[in-house]
Amino acid sequence: MPVCTVCAYPADYLYTTYKTKSNIRLGVCVSDLSSRTRLTVQAKCGEFLDPLIEHPPLLLLLDLILLKPRIYLHLLFNRGSRPYDVDCEAPAARRKQERTDRLTSDFTNLALATLAAETATRLQARSTFTTSDAGDFVKMLGIVLLELTVQHVVTTILALAVLRWKGWYPKRNSGGRGNHDGRQDYFS
Repeated sequence: MPVCTVCAYPADYLYTTYKTKSNIRLGVCVSDLSSRTRLTVQAKCGEFLDPLIEHPPLLLLLDLILLKPRIYLHLLFNRGSRPYDVDCEAPAARRKQERTDRLTSDFTNLALATLAAETATRLQARSTFTTSDAGDFVKMLGIVLLELTVQHVVTTILALAVLRWKGWYPKRNSGGRGNHDGRQDYFS
């Protein structure tokens, strides 16, 4: 789910495309996502949702070097999000499923690359390993898989414990939206 780079409020779409992909219109941050069809739309911050989608990679790199918070919101939440297409609108459930599938695919590819690199590095460091010794390869692969799994689980548990201790996750807000931003609503 894309978010506003100014106030981190969630949005359905960042921009709208018309007949051609180069003809776009940036979205404006609104508080009620379902109120777009109404005549009165209440603005959350009133700024463009993500003006960084039009910036060249060099400016994005400079913002990253200068540690600007909006570039992190752009890269973590908005990069690769689909625009609202006037000709054909994709249902929200399908967009959410596509994002989940992409995140799962990226995580799987990263985990397999990490596992392969770590196993190859450890086997390279051992001077007694030969290519015909498949038992050592399987044993080393299992050890690396176990170590990476334990490291990932412990890191995740500690991070969630710190977020809970700081009162950031999970955010239970029975009343209105309050002053918290959209990162808490779509934290995964």
